[in-house]
Amino acid sequence: MLLACLRRFPCQKLLNDSSGVTGDWKLAAKWIGEYFFPLLADAGLHYMAWVYSPNYFSRRAINLALSFVRQPVIVVVNFEEVASAYTWLREKVRPSCITSML
Repeated sequence: MLLACLRRFPCQKLLNDSSGVTGDWKLAAKWIGEYFFPLLADAGLHYMAWVYSPNYFSRRAINLALSFVRQPVIVVVNFEEVASAYTWLREKVRPSCITSML
């Protein structure tokens, strides 16, 4: 659903709030890092602010997923809370966007 949304409403930034996620989802980590992240990049995503869960196993799964990303297709920064993640995303501007506005 996320890919369909990005294709219909293109955007370069995503705030992924996992603060409410509990449990271990490490079995999906490889698929997310190797397959899903390149698809997100192909859909136009450039920046992701990923808010950690307070749950240890969920945090570990996030880090594992990011370890499977083979090339820096998307800039991902992890945060402890949503406010910092939101602020970071607001400050991100792709260099190509700056030059195209000149």
